[in-house]
Amino acid sequence: MKAKINLKNIWGIIRILSVLGMLTLGAASSHATPSVLFCSPYGLEYGIIDLDYLRELNSEGYQVDYTESLEDVTWDRIRQ
Repeated sequence: MKAKINLKNIWGIIRILSVLGMLTLGAASSHATPSVLFCSPYGLEYGIIDLDYLRELNSEGYQVDYTESLEDVTWDRIRQ
């Protein structure tokens, strides 16, 4: 049986994981440019990831990436 999608909980998880990703920015000082990892439980589905916003960040000099699922969120991926 497929679980119901609760967007309020998903957004909470995304916020927490995004903050964790940003906190590691200071630890990854070996990178010359700042990077942001957006943690999406469903990739591009449901409009959780705004590709226009990612393009804006990239044009401002950020290295931008997103996950296809929460299984992709590992400490190694965050450190990248």
